Amino acid sequence: MIISEKQARLLRELDIVFVDDNRAVVEIISKILKSFCVSSLRTASDGAEALALLSESHANLVITDLNMKPMNGLALTQKIRSGNGGIDPRTPVIALTGNSAQETIKAALLAGINGIMVKPVEPQAMVNRIDKVISSRVIYQLRGSQYVAKSKATDASSSDLVYDGLLPRAKLTETKTVENTPDTSQEGDAWVLD
Repeated sequence: MIISEKQARLLRELDIVFVDDNRAVVEIISKILKSFCVSSLRTASDGAEALALLSESHANLVITDLNMKPMNGLALTQKIRSGNGGIDPRTPVIALTGNSAQETIKAALLAGINGIMVKPVEPQAMVNRIDKVISSRVIYQLRGSQYVAKSKATDASSSDLVYDGLLPRAKLTETKTVENTPDTSQEGDAWVLD
């Protein structure tokens, strides 16, 4: 398998939390990610365990199965987007699922998931998806007490947080405008789905 130097550098710098209740899947995905030199990989068997890991220390990416008990991937993503417990609400989330039905995809998007991978996942497809999600500029808008991704990356306003790669940040000037607005030459949907 061939990955670009940019992708290799990106994977080496990531701190990933991988969540799945199937031990065999955890072992397979862990081996794939470690073969790409991911230096920091933490695993959890359900959403509650993943939240505990994220509360302990920040992650650059969460990859989660959708169908788990007691807390599934959709509930996990909603909890991440709430920003409670010191968890960064801008953390990118990729869903890993065996169900590619439209209802599942729609529910994932509504929960705030940034990308979807359908099982079984080929290593090259996984690297490409991670690269695409991490490299995409996503803007989160405060709605009530939750941050949710906007439909277009060019609609920044004063209540937005900008995520652009490995360094999520919120930089607001005193006049309450976004200091680091997205590059409009990269217009497109905030959701990263092919």
